[in-house]
Amino acid sequence: MSTAAAAEPLLELITSGSSGHIKRIYWDRGAVFRARAAGVRQREVLASFLGRWQGYRTLSVARRGSTMDVVRAFHAAYSIFPARLDIEPVRLHPEDSFEQNLEVINSVAPDLIIGFGAYIGAVYRWAHVHGRKIFCPRLVAYGGEQLPDADRELLETTYGVPVLSRYQSCEALRIAFQCPLRSVFHVHSDQVALRIVDVNGQTLPPGQRGRIVLSNLTNRATVLLNYVLGDLGVMADAPCPCGRNFPALASLDGRADDLVTLPNGELAHDSVLLSELYGVTGVIRVQLVQETRYRFRIRVVHSSALPDRALREQLRQALLRVVGPEEIEVQVDILDELASSPSGKFQSIVSHVRDKTLLPPILPRGRG
Repeated sequence: MSTAAAAEPLLELITSGSSGHIKRIYWDRGAVFRARAAGVRQREVLASFLGRWQGYRTLSVARRGSTMDVVRAFHAAYSIFPARLDIEPVRLHPEDSFEQNLEVINSVAPDLIIGFGAYIGAVYRWAHVHGRKIFCPRLVAYGGEQLPDADRELLETTYGVPVLSRYQSCEALRIAFQCPLRSVFHVHSDQVALRIVDVNGQTLPPGQRGRIVLSNLTNRATVLLNYVLGDLGVMADAPCPCGRNFPALASLDGRADDLVTLPNGELAHDSVLLSELYGVTGVIRVQLVQETRYRFRIRVVHSSALPDRALREQLRQALLRVVGPEEIEVQVDILDELASSPSGKFQSIVSHVRDKTLLPPILPRGRG
């Protein structure tokens, strides 16, 4: 935290741990509201799909106490925003069952569903496989992780719902957004400076895939310069036909963590799993591997003074709070280091379980 910013009220955000580490990021007020102003660019794109700027029903997929909740509470404490322009979403929580969340979607009948792409896709996949009626919004806008290609096909072709993506994080509230053409990600170049580098840190030309490095241009509380997010991307080598002249990412490979298959057949999202595991005192870095439906391996780097046996039991209990009371085998490996792949990516959740009844077929490509 910058000593220059410490005297004022700050927004404190805690990263999900999907990169392998939990980090605390502090934001000064000016930067928070500059990010909100930049969000108008995304609102403009949403309006092109929804037909209006305001008055539409939004359903947000995020765990309780998520980054969105914390940011909205900060907005409420330090600003006055016209109610007619403020879109207050209804919440849908990955902690709840598919059955509960299906009921929420059908009762709210949202125009827009936003949030974790993998979980949104999983809910619609579950409804499709089980022949359940599910409401189709005008638009799905996801971020924070990748949406599997098969789930995108299911949403766009079977359900006729266009899918839009955006790029943001606790470290940079606005990074990039898709325009209505959905071919590239336009970089918020007044919020971040972004480049693509190779494994040696050298900047790559457009068209070459590498690690994404950014500098936050607005936040003075936690200053991040030449910061490696852990994502991979390619800079576009031609302007977007939409006419926007921002720098653009031609492709983006964000988080690709697997969903965990629970003993009852439902899927648990990484945000729920990681929040429990990182809640154990002293955990620095963690990876959860699902070997079978009933056998898990937790690989952990820690700084705890707890004896190894006590740490293992706390991690086991944290996992059981999510996966259920059934007889689960949990192996905990205490390590000195958990390395990322040579590309710089780190996968926090690895599942070797695939319930084929929940996998959608590859469908003919439709509109979108």
